[in-house]
Amino acid sequence: GFSAPIIADVTRASGELAWLAANDDDSFARYEALQALMIETLVAQIAGQPAQIDAVITAIGTMLGHADADPAFVAEACVLPSESFLGDQMLVVDPDAIRRERRALQRSIGQAHEPVWRALLDRCNTQPEDMSPTAKGKRKLGGLALMMLWAADAPDLPAIALTQFRNSQT
Repeated sequence: GFSAPIIADVTRASGELAWLAANDDDSFARYEALQALMIETLVAQIAGQPAQIDAVITAIGTMLGHADADPAFVAEACVLPSESFLGDQMLVVDPDAIRRERRALQRSIGQAHEPVWRALLDRCNTQPEDMSPTAKGKRKLGGLALMMLWAADAPDLPAIALTQFRNSQT
């Protein structure tokens, strides 16, 4: 269960964060594990060290499998940490490296799961006037899917974005 925020310096075995992100029965713990895995991977990449890119891609793929149950949670959990947050995790900040590596990971995630992102766009269409929590979650997840297709350099992205825009106007 959730308690007051703490900062714990924990050494984990390789693959533990990915396993927790996919299997923990507490959704907050899954979110935290996935975020920690992404941070750990990005900080390693930025420093030029080996990183767990495949583990992040796999963990996000597993998380996307739960999109129908809780789209808002999945959308929030799958967003990469911001560039400024990554800079806060480093002693020496290299903004160019942070942007480059974050964008590279985003591109890898987008390309690896491109069919899933496309399917989510189709499933996440809601009526613009629907302000229910489910509809808001679907719109958030649809926005993430659109961003990931952009990151994947999908050649038909302009047409997809235009369709999304037109659907939001009706």
